[in-house]
Amino acid sequence: MLAAESLRRAATPAAAAETDHLIAALQARCDRLAARADAAEARRAEAESRAAAASREATAAATDRDALRREIAAAEAALTDDSPTSPAIGAPRTILYVGGRSGQTAVLRRAAERCGAELLHHDAEQGSALLAGLVGRASLVVFPVDCVSHDAALAVKRLCRQTGRPFRPLRSTGAASLLAALQDAPALPLAAE
Repeated sequence: MLAAESLRRAATPAAAAETDHLIAALQARCDRLAARADAAEARRAEAESRAAAASREATAAATDRDALRREIAAAEAALTDDSPTSPAIGAPRTILYVGGRSGQTAVLRRAAERCGAELLHHDAEQGSALLAGLVGRASLVVFPVDCVSHDAALAVKRLCRQTGRPFRPLRSTGAASLLAALQDAPALPLAAE
């Protein structure tokens, strides 16, 4: 700026006006470039945010895909196994299924029986008073995360921790999720009756 003032003082009024005009034009161009740089930085930050969100979604989708593959494999194994107890499952055990849809109980019970397990079912209509006794009878407690109340899920987790019983959240209410959980679970001891 000092050099521009020196030029303006030494120059004629017409040259000074031309210099002022050039300086103003250059300043306007610098302002436009700065605004474009700010806009480009905002677009870059937004693209980076979208890429991070897409990466999280891809990871979640891959996790869901892997869970579905395990469920399909468990269902296929249960359908092709003619013996009543799958050898990979281990000793018969008692499974407590908390929540889910009441209409699916018979299907879930048959799926558990094919794996050599007895299925107990608890839903909201039975109230929470029975839950502690059922948890005490179970070797494993499962609940579908898509069809159980938050209170019931928290109660199951608390009771299982108090009694030392393992619990496993299921991806969905379907029999395939139950079969996958049974095949993934280590051989569990028979629950105390």
